[in-house]
Amino acid sequence: MSNQSFNTKKTARVVIEASGTSESAEAPTYAAFDVTHSFIGKLARLVAVCKAYELTEARFACYPAWGPGGIEEELRLQNGEVVVQPDGTFRFADYPSDGGYIIQTSSAQIAVLMEKFGSAADGDVLFLADDPSLHARYAEDYEPIADEPALA
Repeated sequence: MSNQSFNTKKTARVVIEASGTSESAEAPTYAAFDVTHSFIGKLARLVAVCKAYELTEARFACYPAWGPGGIEEELRLQNGEVVVQPDGTFRFADYPSDGGYIIQTSSAQIAVLMEKFGSAADGDVLFLADDPSLHARYAEDYEPIADEPALA
């Protein structure tokens, strides 16, 4: 038996690419959300439910932070949710109040999320995309500016 403790309270921030289903409409470029063991367990259980009942997908209410900053208010989003599919993928979706289209993240493999989360430290930021510009877009909203004094 290993002496390594299992941190069930660990949280990591995950960043994933996002877009809209209408090319001509305003849409976020990424979504950020916090992940815990509980969240990953819920995704895995919903995959099992989809398979057991031959569902094409299962959904539950969940609201990531869509970016860049301010886009949520601009689009007046409503009904945020996570969509889980029996192939082991998930994505976030939301609906602008007067847009007639959907915004959503790229689909991600739950197994990849589990692997990255498993090797992450508490508080780490994980990226579920290979696009290096995603790091820069997220940093513009969330990393402190070097010239600003730290708040005490």
